[in-house]
Amino acid sequence: SGTWVFEPSQPFIEMYEGILLAADSLRTLGLNIKLDVYDISADTVPVDNLIASGKLKDVDIILGPVYSSNLEMVAKYATMNNIPVVSPVPLRNQDILKGNTTLFRMSSSPEVEQTILAKQVASSPDANVVFIYSDSLMYDQKTVIFRDKIRSALLKKPGADSTGIHQVFFSGRMYKGGGYVSAKELESSIVSGKENIIVLATTDAPKVGGALSLLHNLARRYDIRVIGLPAIRDMETIDLKYFYDLRMMVPIDSYADYSTPEIKSFLKSYSGKFNGEPGVESFTWRGFDMAYYFIGGIGRYGRSFLNHHDSFNPKLTSFNLHFRQADYNHGFENQSVFLIQYNKDRTISVNEADAY
Repeated sequence: SGTWVFEPSQPFIEMYEGILLAADSLRTLGLNIKLDVYDISADTVPVDNLIASGKLKDVDIILGPVYSSNLEMVAKYATMNNIPVVSPVPLRNQDILKGNTTLFRMSSSPEVEQTILAKQVASSPDANVVFIYSDSLMYDQKTVIFRDKIRSALLKKPGADSTGIHQVFFSGRMYKGGGYVSAKELESSIVSGKENIIVLATTDAPKVGGALSLLHNLARRYDIRVIGLPAIRDMETIDLKYFYDLRMMVPIDSYADYSTPEIKSFLKSYSGKFNGEPGVESFTWRGFDMAYYFIGGIGRYGRSFLNHHDSFNPKLTSFNLHFRQADYNHGFENQSVFLIQYNKDRTISVNEADAY
């Protein structure tokens, strides 16, 4: 139609489209839905004013907001009033669930992703595991936690010992004192005659690129498979051939399989309402799943949905929602992700994986 949209707003518009489609679907099932929509900025003042107005006090559920600072304010208010509140996007504040006991986090935290990847590493029998990091003193707690999760998972294997993982600090400096230091150290940790699982525990793009380049050369002589973090998929400087040739595995929070009847039906509904088709990375999918799962759950159980969410498992478009509380002083976090596996024959496999 030629309507101009401010680019940073596009994901939120897509999410709203998904919510509207979910509401339409639930209404056809006989559910009476009233949506109140509030357009707020990243600033906390509009949220503060909305809470002060009392308009949220009697709602059944709150979807959003997306920014961590605003979400924390809404979550505290929702917890005091026993209202479920949902975060549909990855969050910078990793401690936001603490104390906010009615908050549901759809996108899993890095720790949940690490738990799932550690299970994947340990599931390969007799593999040589190499943990590559770029934080020289391991000041970054995420690096330490990831390493310890893998070590713990490996120790649970029959006959395992603490030497089941090799740690390699990758500086990115390839040449020093007449030799290629990083290349030599990396190769010395790789074992001939068995599978080598390389856990790439860094998201520094130049270092990721350098490590993958070295590993790609070594893969001519060794059996190598790489496990990486989600941010690697967004690094435009990384040659895609590395993903396939190194059999890269990466976790993602959601995945829509366009070949399934459910997705084809969803796309038909979307086209009829919005005259187009959502992209693979569109927020439309998470908007639909959020609204369908939570509004449907509230419609079935009312406010007691907080105590029944684990028995409510509708078919969704792109998420698997398996929520769990760390303890009674925390909100609920999704324990399920999808693992993308790039294969040497240039195909991609996608499988669901849970932390517990």
